[in-house]
Amino acid sequence: MLITSNAYVQIVLTEHVVLQYGVLVYHISQNSNSVMSANKREYPTPLYIGDNVYIRPTYFVIKSEYSGLSGKRSRAQKANEKNLSLREHNGFLSPKAKSKMKNAINWLNVSAKYKAVYSKKERKSFWFKVNFITLTIPPQKETQVSSALFQKCLNTFLTYSRKYYSLHNYVWKVELSLDKRLHVHIATDIFYHYKDLRNAWNRILQREGLLNFHFEKFGNYDPNSSDVHKTRGLNDVVAYMCEYMAKDSNLDQDYKGRIWGASYSLSDKHKCECFIESGSSRRNYSFIDRAQVRYKALQGKPDCMGKTSTVANLYMLNSSDWATEMDGLIRDAYNAHRKRIRDNTPTQPKEYLTIDMFGERHILKPDILELCKIEAITPIIGTMKLDLQF
Repeated sequence: MLITSNAYVQIVLTEHVVLQYGVLVYHISQNSNSVMSANKREYPTPLYIGDNVYIRPTYFVIKSEYSGLSGKRSRAQKANEKNLSLREHNGFLSPKAKSKMKNAINWLNVSAKYKAVYSKKERKSFWFKVNFITLTIPPQKETQVSSALFQKCLNTFLTYSRKYYSLHNYVWKVELSLDKRLHVHIATDIFYHYKDLRNAWNRILQREGLLNFHFEKFGNYDPNSSDVHKTRGLNDVVAYMCEYMAKDSNLDQDYKGRIWGASYSLSDKHKCECFIESGSSRRNYSFIDRAQVRYKALQGKPDCMGKTSTVANLYMLNSSDWATEMDGLIRDAYNAHRKRIRDNTPTQPKEYLTIDMFGERHILKPDILELCKIEAITPIIGTMKLDLQF
């Protein structure tokens, strides 16, 4: 005969053991109390201490913080971390990677200052915030350029731009065109004249021997290998860049290295978040009454009974609503993060100084940082000489 209590105790009675009813009830109650007290010591009651706020340019997430929770990762989280450690992309961006890239572009836009640039052609000045350029590899004679060589050229260009054009905030993404040529899209907050851009990129390509076929065919080292996208007149520049850069890369599965990247100031490593303690001012939650701030509850996975619970709260807004609809600690953290990006003050850790373009970690070598000191090369074009020195 099997008798099971409702409090973690099982007692099996056989024909050889005889117990009185009172003794049986006593042992069940004693064992139940001891097990429950042990569980209370091991799993104390969580105590609400405040809210963690994770801020992005177009939304923020509020998740309650409790003391006494173990904070252990689930099996799905551990499997996701193992998958990320492999650094395999199969030639396309995951939805999470696209979301991170869009957030980086949004941070670039909301943090950039308006800059005045004079146009000699139009004889007037115009204002702009962000720049969107494309760098392409010219056609080659035999084989296409390897991913390692292309990433080396890209790293050289970014290093050159940091040194001579004060490039600090940028987002880039590599794609493969229909004719199997690699190219990269770069969004920045600096002004790059199209002639300077073309000369700089062609100088780097010539150093790696990637303009020899073009010279044999056309007699010059100045192919149309760069493009500056027109962003003036667009109603939503960020939406245009996000749509352009979030499309499929068309890269082969044997492509080695990263598909996209960003400066540390715009990367997911440089987070924008704050903590609102329990019992703080009502001003920190004034956005709840604003119609422009849209709300959505984030539900967790259903339990064994099919019930779900809210694990976090999502609030969505336009970038222009931060100044009018938000207040308190959340807006202060948002403005402080924008200022750090704008003033180029975020201190990047030492591990971020390693370039991970090749799928592995490589320490930046002095010769890469000093590639801009290359001696001038003056190839002869007919009776003219072209000086490609930076």
